[in-house]
Amino acid sequence: LYSYNLINEYNTLSQKDKTAFKNAKYTTVYRFNSPVKSYSNQNALKSKSGKAIMLKVNVRELVTNKKSIKNTIILR
Repeated sequence: LYSYNLINEYNTLSQKDKTAFKNAKYTTVYRFNSPVKSYSNQNALKSKSGKAIMLKVNVRELVTNKKSIKNTIILR
């Protein structure tokens, strides 16, 4: 498992650069051939077809460990 402390890197940025992260989003979309049975991240959304998961997180919340992109997805 890879772990990296982004908060240390974030804290070295200028205030102007930190402001750029205020509205930045990190978005992932996973598409599968089979329907999704379950997923672990409460911030994720399942598509109407049930074959895709989307996770959208504010980058600042991700960097400061307020939100996570960790997600366990189980297919049927």
